Amino acid sequence: MKIKKAFSLANEYYSKGDLRQAASIYNKILKSFPDNVDALHFMGIIYYQLGDHDSAIKYIERELHLNPLSAEAYNNLGLVMRGKGNLNDAISLFKKAIELKPYFANAYYNLGLTYQDMKEYDKAIYNYERAIKIEPNFVEAYNNLGIVLRKVFRLDESVACFKKALQINPNLANTYNNLGLSYQDKEQYDEALKCYQKALQLNPNLADAYNNIGNVLRTKEEFEDSLKYYEKALSLNPNLPESYIGIGCYYQQKEDMDKAMIYYKKALSIDGDSKDAYFSMGAIYSEKGMNDESIDCYRKAISINPNFVYPHYNISFCLLLKGNFEEGWAEYEWRWKTKEFEALRRDFGKPRWYGEEIRGKRIFLTCEQGLGDAIQFVRYAKRVKDLGAEVILEVPKVLHRLFMYVEGIDSLVIVGSELPNFDVYCPLLSLPYVFKTNLETIPNEVPYIKVNSETIEMWGEKIEKGKDRLNVGIAWTGNPKHKRDKYRSIRLEKFAIFNELKGVRYYSLQVGVGSEQLKEVGSKFEIVDLTGEIKDFFDTAGLIMNLDLVITVDTSVAHLAGALGKQVWVFIPFVPDWRWMLNREDSPWYPTMRLFRQNERNDWDSVIKRVYEELGKLVNK
Repeated sequence: MKIKKAFSLANEYYSKGDLRQAASIYNKILKSFPDNVDALHFMGIIYYQLGDHDSAIKYIERELHLNPLSAEAYNNLGLVMRGKGNLNDAISLFKKAIELKPYFANAYYNLGLTYQDMKEYDKAIYNYERAIKIEPNFVEAYNNLGIVLRKVFRLDESVACFKKALQINPNLANTYNNLGLSYQDKEQYDEALKCYQKALQLNPNLADAYNNIGNVLRTKEEFEDSLKYYEKALSLNPNLPESYIGIGCYYQQKEDMDKAMIYYKKALSIDGDSKDAYFSMGAIYSEKGMNDESIDCYRKAISINPNFVYPHYNISFCLLLKGNFEEGWAEYEWRWKTKEFEALRRDFGKPRWYGEEIRGKRIFLTCEQGLGDAIQFVRYAKRVKDLGAEVILEVPKVLHRLFMYVEGIDSLVIVGSELPNFDVYCPLLSLPYVFKTNLETIPNEVPYIKVNSETIEMWGEKIEKGKDRLNVGIAWTGNPKHKRDKYRSIRLEKFAIFNELKGVRYYSLQVGVGSEQLKEVGSKFEIVDLTGEIKDFFDTAGLIMNLDLVITVDTSVAHLAGALGKQVWVFIPFVPDWRWMLNREDSPWYPTMRLFRQNERNDWDSVIKRVYEELGKLVNK
């Protein structure tokens, strides 16, 4: 067979994808013509495509020995080295190709891919842009540039790149899928769904698109439909860890933790570096009260991706529960990078205070979260004041009168009012981090919130006093918007057993939501309800100051009673909020507080029975 005919036949096999048959013919050519550069070139490419990197290197190096100025050969050798994982070698070879051929778009593109592998995204972007400048219709470069721009959260630019690729070639299912991911990151879920559906029109077997639709539906809390798409994705690709994670999330929200764990572990069996699987497992261990196992999973997720926000945020609660305050406060600062806290972030145009010299300066403290959080951490105002600063505190209106009597505050600003002049600012819940608070240094002197005598006397006139009577305040429901409220709030009817104790008079401290339950219990549990006369927390404090004891679920009333230095008993769910720590009946934050914990999830009956028995001991003293 003549060499020209042999090349023609080999090229024909190659174009049809029959690589081994093509290689057989090229090999015959090389037996007759060992230095045929074109045959060596194709043999290098074929063995690279077959995944036989060592053979590919052998042929390409022979080609370069004969033609040391071949930019294409250096580019191909770079591809092989990238395939072997020798990324630094690959970069050197692509750069050599560009040195020999300065307008080599493919070499720039491959250099971009390699930097993308190394997570050096700025360099990847630069090289993809160079490839596109040389070759304006380089579809693959637009697609990969879009992928990298999405990774660095330049989402609008990412969308533009995918759209440009689709303008050049509107039949790219994977590019529609990538465009959907960018829209999903932008929280434009309807647009994302349209892209995934278009991807499936072009490729009905694209498992990733089914998985991504499942993710969008899960975000929209359409859980049953999301499950169907995850299952469809797995029917097409049984080795898709993201879909196993999605199904795990489905069962987790159903509170079937054991089944959810099975799916997360399946995801890890496929991808041992799945940060999302480790993160989700950490959350389940936390729900099971397995704090150490939870920490271990979060640490693994962080080791895989040190910038993964949520395991940092979640591990802070685990560490604080264990009393590891130093690391816990530091990890808690990651809250500002979560989506939940994005709406709370404020740009004052002033520096944030991290503990530097502050004497003679004005500091603006902000109440960033719930009312209970503000009551708990307002104690730090005095610590800041003791450093010589002028302390201004921004407060919700409902706390304004209450905080007027807190030592260390020079002035109060109601949320929504015009901002004062100040030098630095600090969120209230970051002050423990600033002061490096540990268990021994918690500022727990009480009362740190006080009520004037006139208000105490006014509420005292409404309270029926008597030596043989114990006056007990009770609160049974927290804020229903709190994501864990269903675990901490208790139906009032469950307290009906308290009615059996003689010599106790109960006063409702339940203002707003939950107070309607008073009508439901009727005579089963007799409670005096004075809450119609309560205007704000200052009035609630005045009422509490006239009581002998406060019994409450984990809500702002617990913090208020503790801050006032009143005896307070708090119901703690099986998985406690971080501030109540683990395995203790007291609180290092509030010396007058006693904690009554669930030993099993959702079992309030046994806790109520214990509180009933302890209350009986007080009555019978």
